[in-house]
Amino acid sequence: GRGTWGDGEPPRVEFGKWTRGRVEAGRAGVTWYDVVVPAGTRSLHAMLLGSSAPLDLVLARKTDGSIMRRALSARVDERIDHTFMVPPDGPRLFVLGVMNRSAVEKVVDFRVALSLNKPPPLPRDLVWPPLINWQGRSPTVRAAASTVELTVRDNAGGSGTCVTPRGRILTCRHVLEIEGQKGRIQREGVLVAFPARLDEPPVQSFLARVTAEDRKKDLALLEITSDVFGRPLPDDLELPWVLLGDSATLELGDPVQVFGYPSEGSERSRTPVILTRGSIAGLEAVGGAPRWIKTDAWIGLGHSGGSMVDANLRLVGIPAATLGQSEVLGLAVPVALVPAGWKLLILKDQPR
Repeated sequence: GRGTWGDGEPPRVEFGKWTRGRVEAGRAGVTWYDVVVPAGTRSLHAMLLGSSAPLDLVLARKTDGSIMRRALSARVDERIDHTFMVPPDGPRLFVLGVMNRSAVEKVVDFRVALSLNKPPPLPRDLVWPPLINWQGRSPTVRAAASTVELTVRDNAGGSGTCVTPRGRILTCRHVLEIEGQKGRIQREGVLVAFPARLDEPPVQSFLARVTAEDRKKDLALLEITSDVFGRPLPDDLELPWVLLGDSATLELGDPVQVFGYPSEGSERSRTPVILTRGSIAGLEAVGGAPRWIKTDAWIGLGHSGGSMVDANLRLVGIPAATLGQSEVLGLAVPVALVPAGWKLLILKDQPR
């Protein structure tokens, strides 16, 4: 017969076992699996790994097709954790769907696992998340590879810049603010995405915590603590990073480049890294101290916290906002405003 999953019965996944699968555009972009939950189950867990393009998970009741849980993030994995308020007293029938919402990728391979009462163990051959091959490439590629996408709860966030090989990240404080919580920021578990390719959205591969913040300057410093699975960082980890420049030497007309992940920079829900070029359109001091760099390089929503680099591809500003509703000029916080203590931490962690 025909159900939510199409014609015939979907295959069944063995609990606790990783299964390889494929999503094909010709099958409506969804691969379904039959899930029979035994009596007494407290919780059901699903995890998706190793997909060759971004995929999503959906858990539905087999009887009527109603959706129980969705996982629509942009992480390297997708997870569904469903807790039964009352453990079932008999078998419960569900279907698990692996969905490809991209119109670009026609065939996507993946691995999926289901487990009862606790998350499935990670496969032993799980490799470290991919990073772009940036060493030996041009300074522009290095700057792009060092620009990260930051995501806080409810998929809010913006951009950031990696400034040390082990993952210290400069960004704007407002990028980390939790919606509806009056300026409070997320301090732990911030998702960090580095580009694996410059023509695709970045891969959310790491978790970071806030180590310092300055509300008045709208700056924050984070450090990566683990990968998205909670595994500790390897001793030989070397992430792409950029040097700090000297924003005090900037003059009107100097060329600059801005890197980031603006939300309106792509036809997809998430954009690859975007580079815009321009010049220093204005410099502004408040009380004799530098406060803003103004540029005619385009800065859009989501660019905040990213990289503004000088002609030597050194970080001189952190894009923060646009000036007025016309968005003719973008504003960046000068690197000169980064507190001295933060700079000491960054310089200590950079190779000599």
